[in-house]
Amino acid sequence: MKRISALALRMALLLGMCSSISVFAFEDGQTIRLMRGSQAVMPTNSSLDADSKLVLYTDAGTNSQRWVLESSTSGTFFLNNAYSELYLTTSGSSIVQQTRAQAGSRGRWELVPVEGQEGQYIIYLGTARRYVLMQPEDTADGGELTFTTIAKADSTRIVWSIDTCEARTNALTTDIRDDMMQRWKDHYYHQAGTGYVIGNGGWWGDAEMFEVVLDALETTGDQQYATMFENLYINFISRNTSNWISGSGYNDYNDDIAWMCIACVRAYLLTGTTKYLSTAKSNFDGMYKRAATYSDGTLVWKMGNSGTTSCINGPAAVCACYLGEALNNEDYFEKAASIYKGERALLYNINSSGVFTGQVYDSGDPEAHTVGNTWSSTYNQGTSLGAALMLYRHYGTSQYKSDAEAIMTWTVNNLTNSHDIISVCQTASGDLTGFKGILMRYVRRYAAELGHPEYYDWLAANAYHAWNNRNSAGISMSGWLTRTPEDFYYSDGGSFDTDGVGAFTAVSAAFNAHLGVKDTYDAYECNEAEQFNFFCNAYILSEGDDSDSTPRVGAMRKNAYVGYRNVDFGSTSANYLQMRVWFYRAISQIDVYIDAPTVDAGGTLVGSFEAVDADALREWT
Repeated sequence: MKRISALALRMALLLGMCSSISVFAFEDGQTIRLMRGSQAVMPTNSSLDADSKLVLYTDAGTNSQRWVLESSTSGTFFLNNAYSELYLTTSGSSIVQQTRAQAGSRGRWELVPVEGQEGQYIIYLGTARRYVLMQPEDTADGGELTFTTIAKADSTRIVWSIDTCEARTNALTTDIRDDMMQRWKDHYYHQAGTGYVIGNGGWWGDAEMFEVVLDALETTGDQQYATMFENLYINFISRNTSNWISGSGYNDYNDDIAWMCIACVRAYLLTGTTKYLSTAKSNFDGMYKRAATYSDGTLVWKMGNSGTTSCINGPAAVCACYLGEALNNEDYFEKAASIYKGERALLYNINSSGVFTGQVYDSGDPEAHTVGNTWSSTYNQGTSLGAALMLYRHYGTSQYKSDAEAIMTWTVNNLTNSHDIISVCQTASGDLTGFKGILMRYVRRYAAELGHPEYYDWLAANAYHAWNNRNSAGISMSGWLTRTPEDFYYSDGGSFDTDGVGAFTAVSAAFNAHLGVKDTYDAYECNEAEQFNFFCNAYILSEGDDSDSTPRVGAMRKNAYVGYRNVDFGSTSANYLQMRVWFYRAISQIDVYIDAPTVDAGGTLVGSFEAVDADALREWT
């Protein structure tokens, strides 16, 4: 079984700013990029595999296009890729590739300046200056590097520009994460006649892109994402009305409705905006009424079609759990449990020993109790994982927990490559482009609720790999294992120039990695505002107070809250809470609960802060 462990990240070097070298003064530890015009040397598709060939591709500012100098002998250097941490070496008669070892004489490079041409160099293999690194004849992206004798080399293809680059960490950072969102917004998010639209404006794809915006809101507490969701919601309702069960907004795809209901109820839970909850409730109720026709509890995927699919049952069960939480209504949890039970019996791969393997099938016939399509996807694995986690949280039944663990294990073992990077749906056309982005948010929930913080690292590693394969516009398409084309077209005929579905998947992975989050807290340490695990209608402001300059929670109103998971009080009871609070109104009050943020949700009120002077430190015993 493939083992997932916490990712050990070396503090390597990443491009920040690059500058041309004007003198022949390279140093050990510098990071450089090897350029031909606007193209930089990188492993094919940012590969992490040894023996991958090296190519030229339009520079996108990624670590896979940067090389760290390691001093060798006689003024030569080993060149270590700043992403893969493999070395630029030669093999065979002319192949240039990356390898794990420094490769001795096959990987020592002398960078010799071209007289009279500032920043221009010839790159020789070794010090004899017999062999030289040569650019591909074709100037299109993806051309492979070669090496040859200087006597046979084309003099127009051996002169390189070399820049030095500012050092940064070789890992997903908040700056990279935020830049991924900004680039996605810059390319796809635009003002419409009413509100804003993202991409071309659609249905289930819209719902999933809206959810990525909510992922960003949920993991950062940044108000801009609440505003962005509202702008998108206004436009969606103007195009589709708020009634999707009948009238001009009618949609016969029950999974489409489930997806948009999930987005709306999540938005309510994060912002407290009641219109989102009303839209979610009325449409889910109508969808469930027309779709729940099978005795096993599963739902009809599309009206007028027979059979069922995981792509309706998983999202519907998740949505029902969210509604049960939002409305404090047990009926919705019962609906979720019924849907889940039917899907599990029909579409979960149960082996001959009666053990669930973790694989979720695509479709089947509830009346004949037969499986149709046994294909499994990140989409269905993700929603089934989410449903199991939410039902386990509510009921505490061990089967839900074991199911979630089986789903996660099967997914990682079967839908990733040898580096644990998602390897399916490497396409730019069709529904499959958005599937892996759905899985990401439920992996975050798995990491948080079942105590597997190593999966935050897994999410970050997947996002970072996708980022290393972005194009120069900063867009990473769904084919995370393939360098994103500059012209936004893939060989399968798919175009993502105007359609943001697929391009959101890397953004989803980046924000669901929940950088900086903690899942266990010491009750007797100072716990910072930005380390929250969950919140509602409370925003994290980047400007801090005078004492420590850390971010703070701001603009909280009635029923807003932030919460922390797994606060450890040790073996003795705490008798007071200390908090820095700035009250805006004399009638303000902050209530503190344990176990849940409200009594209705199962929480216990343990004390309150009443209004005092601005920025006052208040204690009670």
